[in-house]
Amino acid sequence: MIVTCQHCGKKLKVDLSVVQGDQAKVRCKHCRQLFTVKKPPEEQEEAEGPAAGAGGAGQGPAAPAEGEELRTEGWSLKSKLTVIIVLIMFVSLSITGLIVGYYSRTTLASQAETHLMRIAQEKSQQYTGIFNRISDEVRGVAGYVSHLYQRGDFQSDIGFSVLMPWDGDSYGNEELNERYAQERLLMQRAGITLRSIVSENPFLSLGYYGSANDLLVLHSKKVHETIKELEGFTPTERPWYTKAAEQGEVIWTDPYVDANSKNLVVTCAAPVKGPDGAFLGAVGFDVLLETIQKDILEMDIGYSSYAFLVNQEGKVLVQPGMVAEGQSWDERYATDNLRETENEEFNSIVTDMVRGGTGFDSFTREGEEQFVAYTFLPSIKAGMAIVSPKKSVMEPAAQMQKIVLAVWGLMILITIWICLYVGRWITRPINNLTRMANLISQGKTDLEELPEDRKDELGLLTRSFNRLVASLRVVLSRRR
Repeated sequence: MIVTCQHCGKKLKVDLSVVQGDQAKVRCKHCRQLFTVKKPPEEQEEAEGPAAGAGGAGQGPAAPAEGEELRTEGWSLKSKLTVIIVLIMFVSLSITGLIVGYYSRTTLASQAETHLMRIAQEKSQQYTGIFNRISDEVRGVAGYVSHLYQRGDFQSDIGFSVLMPWDGDSYGNEELNERYAQERLLMQRAGITLRSIVSENPFLSLGYYGSANDLLVLHSKKVHETIKELEGFTPTERPWYTKAAEQGEVIWTDPYVDANSKNLVVTCAAPVKGPDGAFLGAVGFDVLLETIQKDILEMDIGYSSYAFLVNQEGKVLVQPGMVAEGQSWDERYATDNLRETENEEFNSIVTDMVRGGTGFDSFTREGEEQFVAYTFLPSIKAGMAIVSPKKSVMEPAAQMQKIVLAVWGLMILITIWICLYVGRWITRPINNLTRMANLISQGKTDLEELPEDRKDELGLLTRSFNRLVASLRVVLSRRR
């Protein structure tokens, strides 16, 4: 039969004898479009059911009933694909997160060690220079005072205030003033030197010289008046004097309460000796612990931390919370010994530090690990340490880990969505082919061809299946 294409108008020959029913779909070989052709009445025949007897013996399993929903046994292809890809992403992201976390913690710990050690060494060098300068200055003044004693006779009073010995009621009396008149004139000249040096050194709060006869000269008249208001102030009984007399060299005291400022100080003192080596007195320079605390304890390290200084016995020179509140100037100020705490790890670190050690270590306090960088200050024979909690150091790593976990979760959700989308994109044509095959198994051959819009392997399978359906129509029509 000759028919005309409804799309391009071309003529083509069609054998309608193989077509069941009163119409058929025909594809134009010129424009490749489908159009419907109706049989002439004389050529219409009753089609026989190709599936008759299909359920008989030896014909294989029965086809699913019309309308019956096809179900897979076990997991669908889309589910398997989703699970596989999600597992791959889960494992990959987890391994990546672990590697990033490990190296970030390792890097931060290494950076903390380098950073803390650098600051500790810089502060050590800075304070070594400061304390060496103070030691040199007090040694120089002591030498100058010793020279004054050797000069001997002084005639003129230059008006510099000198505190005379305490007699039980007041500082000085007619007898004491006459007895120590020459030494008072000598100490006036020492006071002028003290004033010039202390005014040039910002780390010094007070300079003075106390003689073996309990005379005292201070660099400041204001401080002189403050001390004069106290009862029973005796230079030879002060910590700086007794230690300098005992050791016979430049010394640094433990912290004590300053009689003038009522604050904690440490003193650098040097003995004054006569030509025969006799001990004549001691020169002292006070350094307010508050000055050192502000500089050391308020260092901008970058994370939570604190610092402390200890002497060779392990006793604290500077640490957070040290105040002289409630402590009298004539009472001994007791400090902690950091070599005798309940924490053996910490004790060991302090012991190494005060023996001249320098290094980086860690210890555990109240369940939290602490990093400590320590060094030694030979100028005052003391150790300095900077302590920082590991938790504070590792805070950037913790933040990074949170970000990694957030990215990890987001990537898993995105992966699941992509898998579901891709799975549907892959399985939809397969489901269409399955449904078409099911209809054919039920004896239906007057089916529309499936869309052939894909260019991949599934598109090739669809085109092959469409040709199979067309071939089945021809075979089944010939059987009739």
